[in-house]
Amino acid sequence: MSFLRLSFRGYILKNSKTKSDCLFLILDEFFGDVDAYTEDEGLLAENSDFYLNENMFRERAKNILNRLVC
Repeated sequence: MSFLRLSFRGYILKNSKTKSDCLFLILDEFFGDVDAYTEDEGLLAENSDFYLNENMFRERAKNILNRLVC
């Protein structure tokens, strides 16, 4: 598990009573995308349903940002 995901989980556990379920789900989705990002072409070819290349990750990150600011 990535450092970012561990840090996020720790933050949510400490602040779960003050954060909405919606925010948690959006951020959890984002950190899933962070974990799925790779530059390894072999991994992308093996499992393109899971792994994200840079362009796919950027699009998902933009979508997450738009959902957070609206």
